[in-house]
Amino acid sequence: MLRIVHCLFFLLILAPVSLWLPSFTLAPTEAGEAAVTTPANLSKVKGWSLWQPWDSFPHHRLQLGMSNTDYGGLMDLEYACFGSVGKENEEKKSQTYWYRISDEVVHIGQEDYVSIEVGCWRDVQFQATLSVTGIVLNSTK
Repeated sequence: MLRIVHCLFFLLILAPVSLWLPSFTLAPTEAGEAAVTTPANLSKVKGWSLWQPWDSFPHHRLQLGMSNTDYGGLMDLEYACFGSVGKENEEKKSQTYWYRISDEVVHIGQEDYVSIEVGCWRDVQFQATLSVTGIVLNSTK
């Protein structure tokens, strides 16, 4: 009887939850085995750039964290990754943060907007990811 209860719990509660969890495609290595040591080894997802290290983020072309929601989300991401928020994490961010940019640019009013996904890569996986909106700077209209 207990086994039936466990099976029902899994089927009704845990199985549907697993459908909501994000997944990443592993890129095969030359030997044919899946080995992902950095997000750069993840397969390209249609509509997105490849994952790039945070240090190469094009701050001169994109501005992010403009809304309270995005700014708060970036703080939540930092806390989820490091257990704290502050300047002491700047060096850690340069070692663990990755980003990718959506190919789709949306023009609203006088501005162009793009989706940016930021993730904290630790222990050979993303600890947390966040999707924010970036404003394209100096775009030609």
